[in-house]
Amino acid sequence: MKKKIIYLLLTATMASCGNITSKLEEKQRLLDSKLNQLDSAINAEVNRVMQLDTLISKEKATLDTLLNIENRLLGK
Repeated sequence: MKKKIIYLLLTATMASCGNITSKLEEKQRLLDSKLNQLDSAINAEVNRVMQLDTLISKEKATLDTLLNIENRLLGK
């Protein structure tokens, strides 16, 4: 009788552990998905910043060129 009770308790425990494990795995999958989305969003924003930095550098070079021309024309 004791063996049957112990067997039933072990079976119930193992079943509940399996259920908890599957819930944890699902939560892990959801977390991984959200992290991937966040990583993609951050990468997109970093790319936009790099593009803006390149544009600003080009505009600064153009402005420097114009200032040099102006200085030469004005004899400075």
